[in-house]
Amino acid sequence: MKMRYLSAAVILATAIPALAAPTTINSTAVDISYDPDTFQFQINDAYYGEQILDNSIASISGVTNGVSINFGGSLYVSADGGRSFSYESFSGAFSLPLSFTAHPGQIIESYSITYSGTYDTSNGSLGAAGVSIGGPGASFSGTEGYGSSFSATGIISGATLPTIAGSFEAWADYTMIDVYMGQEWVVTGNYYVPGPCDEYGICEPGQWVEEGYWQDIYESQGVIGTAAINLQSIQVVANIAAVPEASAYAMLLAGFSVLGLAARRRRQRN
Repeated sequence: MKMRYLSAAVILATAIPALAAPTTINSTAVDISYDPDTFQFQINDAYYGEQILDNSIASISGVTNGVSINFGGSLYVSADGGRSFSYESFSGAFSLPLSFTAHPGQIIESYSITYSGTYDTSNGSLGAAGVSIGGPGASFSGTEGYGSSFSATGIISGATLPTIAGSFEAWADYTMIDVYMGQEWVVTGNYYVPGPCDEYGICEPGQWVEEGYWQDIYESQGVIGTAAINLQSIQVVANIAAVPEASAYAMLLAGFSVLGLAARRRRQRN
């Protein structure tokens, strides 16, 4: 299986510092801040080559303790082995800086990242077609399916969320396969078989018999692989835990003190 993820660092390195003020979404236990001007999207296709897409393709909505980012079908690439009757591959990349801040009394333990979309592949095995998507925490790859949906979820540990940057790819090839067409008789020789004779020595005419074998016949045919992937959305959700209150810590310490005193008294009795 081919799995080649483009480095999103390429588009990060050329980023222009954003001037717009960040937007904040307030959720149950966290606040999510982001600046749309820092979002970056890039695709490479057969018709327009390499393109930097406008960051307005990202539509952001809040979910419980997170955000869902929809791309409206813009993060789409396809490959067709029949275009030039050879292998081709097209890909895209994304970079989405987000900042999560836990509310008082809460702590962020990890993040769940989900990449969702659709893909098509034709002749995935015969024509070597496939798709892939990868980013922080999760990845997906497929070689068979038409109008299929994918959803890949991964976990990123820790309170700090790294930039959500990754890539997606579609590749296809033009290959030759041997197709079974039937059988044919291959003659390797012949021999004469005399006819039967009666009691008076009169014989019937003999005949020549062919020797040979049946051979499978195959015909070489071209197979066109096609593939397409549409990264429709990315969802980022913070996994939250409550911070114990000061009174809980005090009760815990008091419990340890009682246990220590009891242990010391047991030692003294022994």
